[in-house]
Amino acid sequence: MNSKRRGVPSSDPERVARRDFVAEMQALAAAGGTEVAPPVLSAEELMEKTKKVENDFSAALNMAEESINRKVEEVEEEVEIENVMDHGSRGFVPERWIRTLNNVKHPEARLIVFHGIGQSHQYFTKWGEHFEGSHIALHAVCLPGRAHRTKDPTCGVVDAAQSIVRCIETFVEKEIWGNVALYLFGHCLGGIIAFEVAKILNESYDEKDHHNSNILCQHLVISSAKAPQTLTESNKDKYSKKWWMQSDSDLMDRAASLGGVPVVLRDKHRRDLFRMFVPCIRADFNAYEKYIYVPMERKNPDDEGSIDCPITCFGTEDDKALSTKEEMKEWSHATDYGSNAGEKNHSYHFLMGGHTWMNIVSKERVIKIFLEQLCSGFEPHLEMPEEDEEEYEREYNTFYGKFN
Repeated sequence: MNSKRRGVPSSDPERVARRDFVAEMQALAAAGGTEVAPPVLSAEELMEKTKKVENDFSAALNMAEESINRKVEEVEEEVEIENVMDHGSRGFVPERWIRTLNNVKHPEARLIVFHGIGQSHQYFTKWGEHFEGSHIALHAVCLPGRAHRTKDPTCGVVDAAQSIVRCIETFVEKEIWGNVALYLFGHCLGGIIAFEVAKILNESYDEKDHHNSNILCQHLVISSAKAPQTLTESNKDKYSKKWWMQSDSDLMDRAASLGGVPVVLRDKHRRDLFRMFVPCIRADFNAYEKYIYVPMERKNPDDEGSIDCPITCFGTEDDKALSTKEEMKEWSHATDYGSNAGEKNHSYHFLMGGHTWMNIVSKERVIKIFLEQLCSGFEPHLEMPEEDEEEYEREYNTFYGKFN
């Protein structure tokens, strides 16, 4: 009788290796070692011309090893968080929502960054040192369902924004955060949440007649995200495809098509490893696709939008999540800034880079320098990098597949 029909494992070396690998990953997951989604390579390493990108079995093993090391860091973070809880009570803890990425004792400005779908605060970890030299305190939001928050219940955009605003007000009231200007940067889903945070801060400032204007967002920077009113129109369309309702396989394909998922994880023989991240990705799509924008009620009928600060948008022409430049320009209708003479909101587009364009080192450098100049009080002088076909091809091969 055919051994396969009897359920006897194949002795083929390649299948044995795959089977052992899956068993190892399942054991690691059971031990909590893969609760954090670690990168295979850093952005700098990934785009370094002299470093070969490994799209093979060894790269996945390297990722598993890095996952274990990262887990140790997360345990230390958990201990730190537990220490700030009152008598061990797992109530509302601001430090679970907002993580500090550098150590600036007397910051001149404060920048909060918001990650995209399927990501966590760790995406921005290496940014901390860059902003520390300019005396800019860098903080990153971590949504529930990932990293040190895998057991926390997920939530929608507005609920997340309200919790983050509560964190900000707590830090300010307890004088943990000094009286310095606040700036927000968000990518994809993070852009919508950052906007809602700015909006709620605006509403709170008006209602409480707050004396500290620095609690308001001074400038909102958006990356690869639809404007709130545009996204709402799409979400209300009952015929539009809702990715959070699709199968695991379709959801993984959608996440992979937007980039940010290394090819090594999308191999058909390693889908089980990728599948570990599906609950987080599904929760993020659920929040994004259920978001309904409710404009702020203005005291002055002549005021437009829901916030008063400038908005600067970044995107690419080959972003599969945004079809046209006009969609990004719709952000100008979300703010009252720009309605007066001399005021203007800006929108910048790279020729190439896809939805996760910050994976390309030269473009990541542009946004970091822009944010650094902005938070330092200078008029940002944006120098768009020349489109490097070779660099783009490396990024494409790693995150999208074979470049044609």
